[in-house]
Amino acid sequence: MFRHRWILIVGWALMLFGCAAPETIHVTSFDPAQDQLAIAGYYRGEALVMRQRADSN
Repeated sequence: MFRHRWILIVGWALMLFGCAAPETIHVTSFDPAQDQLAIAGYYRGEALVMRQRADSN
C-alpha cells in the first residue's frame, strides 16, 4: 500500500510540473535592451542544459 502511494505522488508531481507553462518572452516592450537580455537569458539556460547533458554522457 505504501509503495502505491509513492507511485501515485510521484506520478502526480510529474504531471503537475510537466504541464506547467514555460516562461514567455514579452515582445511588447519598447526597450530593445530588455528584449535582448530576455532572449540571451533564454539561450544561456538552454546552453547550460545542453552542457549538462553532454557532461553526463
